[in-house]
Amino acid sequence: MRSSFLPRIRIISIFLFLFVLIILSRLYFIQIVHGEEYSERADRQYLKPAGSLFDRGSIYFEDKDGTLISAATLKNGYTLSINNKLLKDPVKAHSAIEKIIDIDDESFFFKAGKKDDPYEEILRKMGEEDAVAIKNLEIKGIDVIKEKWRFYPGFNVGSRMLGFVGFQGNEYAGRYGLERQYEDILKRDGDRKDINFFAEVFSNLSQNFKKDSLRTKGDIVTTIEPSVQTFFQTIINGVQKNGILN
Repeated sequence: MRSSFLPRIRIISIFLFLFVLIILSRLYFIQIVHGEEYSERADRQYLKPAGSLFDRGSIYFEDKDGTLISAATLKNGYTLSINNKLLKDPVKAHSAIEKIIDIDDESFFFKAGKKDDPYEEILRKMGEEDAVAIKNLEIKGIDVIKEKWRFYPGFNVGSRMLGFVGFQGNEYAGRYGLERQYEDILKRDGDRKDINFFAEVFSNLSQNFKKDSLRTKGDIVTTIEPSVQTFFQTIINGVQKNGILN
């Protein structure tokens, strides 16, 4: 009698194990792989996005022990704008906003005077705390819009090789260096389609345990060692300035 229950117990145990594994995998993909995406969705419920948010893959340096160091990434912020078709009292709105963050008075009232203009930017790259505080004022005609922009944490380290992104006509893309060379890899359309969870789990499971698993599709890793690059740039700058090696 006891022996007849053992196969059932084993089957139930296997199913429980698989169930727990699926739940943990799902949590991993929600919090780690797609954490930023879900965060953006949450923001959209509260802070207005600037149409399709700018999105682009990251570029990494790699130091001598294999650690990835961000060389080109995205930074988040918020734009304060006004819709003059809806804004009824610019003076009152300005007074309320000034209690939270300093804005250019002359510029604000000049732009607020453009009647029937539905969009005028007042301030860009605000922090989240100020953005939420202004949004909480609930002033009709005052919008807080989430934005992203390209950011280079190392500033001029490897800048000539990294290149930059910029407009050419209406197209915003890589215009020099690696940004341009790997444009097809780095660019993202920002319109992410639904992904089959089970297909994603089993197709990507192996790569999630690599040392660089924090990278997502569309990122690139260079062979540039940042400390060595900084050293050589210092030497080269000294030669250019003084004409001799220091």
